[in-house]
Amino acid sequence: MKLRFVSDYMNAMAYTTTMLESNSKPLIDEYYPNGLVFGQDGAPAHRSKTTLDNLFDIDVPIVPWAPCSPDMNVIENFWAILHKHSIVVGGSSKRRTIYAKL
Repeated sequence: MKLRFVSDYMNAMAYTTTMLESNSKPLIDEYYPNGLVFGQDGAPAHRSKTTLDNLFDIDVPIVPWAPCSPDMNVIENFWAILHKHSIVVGGSSKRRTIYAKL
């Protein structure tokens, strides 16, 4: 398993070709031969018709997320905590954020 970096803007086409077809689908087939239910957040690339059609075509079921549902992604919760404990300094033209120790 390798960490993948994307150097461009992540739109639906880039997401389906770079992440799903080239990376996720082979890993799903290898590690979950009996199938799995795929979860993703509400990012535009994740909820686009292109992405949803592609997931359907490669036979990967997805978790139905309700609008405005609580975020179950651990990293998003971490960013919220970090932001809560941050100190913002500088004016609006030159704004910097200094993060306090947690």
